[in-house]
Formats: sequence, C-alpha cells, structure tokens
Amino acid sequence: MTLFILSILMAGVTGLYVARPILARRAALLADVTPGEVQDADMRRTAALASLSEIEYEFLAGKLDETDYAELRRKLSREALSAIDRADALRTRRESESSLQCCEYRNPPGSRFCGGCGEPLLAADE
Repeated sequence: MTLFILSILMAGVTGLYVARPILARRAALLADVTPGEVQDADMRRTAALASLSEIEYEFLAGKLDETDYAELRRKLSREALSAIDRADALRTRRESESSLQCCEYRNPPGSRFCGGCGEPLLAADE
C-alpha cells in the first residue's frame, strides 16, 4: 500500500514538473507580429490583384467588351499599385522602427529574448 501511494505521489510530482512550462506561459506576451494596418494593406493588395485576373478571364471569355475591360483594368491597376506601395511602405517602416537586432537575427517587436542566441533583449525605453 505504501508503494502504491508513493508511486501516485511520484506520478503527480512528475506531471506537475512536465506541465510547469505550459502553465507558466499564461503570462507570456500574446500579440500579433504583424499589426492590423499591414494586414489590411496586404488584403487590399490581394483583392485588387485577384480582381485584375478575374476581369482578364472575363474579357477573354467574351463577357466584357474592350472599352469596359480597358476602364476596369486601368482602375484596378491603380488600386493594386497603391495597395502594393502602401503595404511595402508600412512593412519597411515597421521593420526599421521596431525590430530589435541581436547577433544578426531580426527579432519581432515585443520580443524579450533573441530568437537566434537566446540573450535577453533590452527595449529602447529600458
């Protein structure tokens, strides 16, 4: 009976030891690596490029005449180019402003430790 109680106790301690890292992650930083404005710009770019390919197929299938196709293509091309420029500008601005670099590894914003070497990172305000 003592052996049974001791084995249950050891199993419980072992289970807690294994589950400790999982339970400790409750206080971990939970944030998107990519902010909403960059995701929005990427989605606008994707939608504009998909619309361009769709009107191309409709023109080739004979569903659009040449004047409508040219007008839609010009409008969607402008939208796609502006969305691409905006997404690229937001992405480069975000990377230049907020990435922490350590040992030639670019860490995402909010990182507390380097993903390359594991050293603690100090934010600019600390």
